[in-house]
Amino acid sequence: MENKTGKYFKYALGEIVLVVIGILIALSINDWNAIRIEKKDEQQILENLKTEFESAKEQMLYLNKIRARYLSASEEILKISNSNDEYNYQKIDSLLMHTIYSPTYNDPVGSLSALTTSNSIDLISNNDLKVRLMAWPSELQDMVEGEVIENHMATNQYYPILYHYSSMAQIYKWFKISDINFDRDKNLVAIIPSKHINSNYEKLFKNAEFINVLHTRSTFLNISKHETLLLIGKAEDIINTIKSELQ
Repeated sequence: MENKTGKYFKYALGEIVLVVIGILIALSINDWNAIRIEKKDEQQILENLKTEFESAKEQMLYLNKIRARYLSASEEILKISNSNDEYNYQKIDSLLMHTIYSPTYNDPVGSLSALTTSNSIDLISNNDLKVRLMAWPSELQDMVEGEVIENHMATNQYYPILYHYSSMAQIYKWFKISDINFDRDKNLVAIIPSKHINSNYEKLFKNAEFINVLHTRSTFLNISKHETLLLIGKAEDIINTIKSELQ
């Protein structure tokens, strides 16, 4: 009887051990599958972020080209306004064309906002990268705030002065589609000037509001330009880190 009980106990214990081992194996497989799925999700998130930050960098470089054109043109306009030389109206028209642009950043990093909202950003295992990604929106906001102020000034102060003293059709003759559409064709925009509207740059350049607004917009654009350069550097660091993680 004792031998039978002993054998039964050993058999039952063996069964229990096998069941426990089976459960542990099943849990391990589930954990492995969960980790594999999370890693796959992380890879997809990183791919999306890389694409979007590359797009953000490209857009920022483009916006800084527009800002550089404005700053160069406004400096040239101020030199002309201070000189005693006879005004070359065509040259002034072409310079004013570059001051009409008011750069606006359209954030292409949409998945980052979705990640932070859904807490899916925790899937990113690199903590340093996670910190930099979470800091990006607030850093970007500093540049965007300056843009908003500059845009408001351009719309409500700068353009009305030009409308009063300038023939906008003559200015728009220097407008090129390629100036706002990257590598598209470089055809000029055809606008027929009115014979009833003539530019008066002698009076425009003596208008205190025009000169002050030109200076102030230049200041905001210059600040945005330097803030954008810092953001480009941070975007490049994020892109390079993501590339390393993907490898």
